[in-house]
Amino acid sequence: MLRNKSLISFIAGLLFLILMTPRVYAQEIMAHSSDDFHLRLNLFPAAVQDNTAFELRIFSLGNKSIESSYSAFTLVNPVRLIIDLPGLTCRDKTVLPATHAALDHLKIGAFADSLRISIVFKTDVEPKYSITRISNREILIRFSLSNQIDQITTRLEPNSSSGDVLATNNNHKGRNKGSKVSAILFKAIGLPPRGAVLIDVNSIPQYSLTMAEENKYILTLDKASLGSDNLLLPHYAPQKVDGFDTVLLEEAGENIIITLYTRGNVILTPYLAQNKLWIKAIPR
Repeated sequence: MLRNKSLISFIAGLLFLILMTPRVYAQEIMAHSSDDFHLRLNLFPAAVQDNTAFELRIFSLGNKSIESSYSAFTLVNPVRLIIDLPGLTCRDKTVLPATHAALDHLKIGAFADSLRISIVFKTDVEPKYSITRISNREILIRFSLSNQIDQITTRLEPNSSSGDVLATNNNHKGRNKGSKVSAILFKAIGLPPRGAVLIDVNSIPQYSLTMAEENKYILTLDKASLGSDNLLLPHYAPQKVDGFDTVLLEEAGENIIITLYTRGNVILTPYLAQNKLWIKAIPR
């Protein structure tokens, strides 16, 4: 009887430790809400070993929409990353202390007709960053103080000519001397597992990702070619890879057009990992 009680106590204690152990892939640094928006700052899940890579998400609330003319840039003295989000407003200036050795604070306020967020660092190193409009209600900013960010993401510039363009990459201009696509692979990555498509290219091309319609996205690779005619066949996602249905490739002059059909209520976002281009499905 005592042995059974001891076993039950041991199992209960083990379950408690498992449930209470923080998940490093989603380590939250801060969160803040106002009438118009909510923001959340985490360590970047794919780079927790780096400890200087971060992920900031801003969600609009109510009937507010984030306009496609958003922007981001860096300043020095002190080093800070500035994000301007037209369409959102802020009544009062707010300073949020950061509980991280690399960050000093976040400052939130109004600038012209935009919400301005200033991320102030405790270092002289300027951050590398990306900014992606997940939808008209969500912005994703990833930034890092180390070179490791090159393996995770690239700088994504908004295209203000069309609100449907989610992200474009202009960081590799002049470097792609004819990228070649060698494979399309479906993977379930992260915790919790999320569907992703790996586009295996020998060098990262200039690209843009556009939502053509609901559950249909167009990824354009500039000055790229196919490594095999077999890639022209439809690519069907395994059932275990959530968010994706079918991927189609076609050649269009010097470019490659990749059509991605999704399933479920997801939004697609591009990023770089291990010098490969990934498209990840994120639940809305």
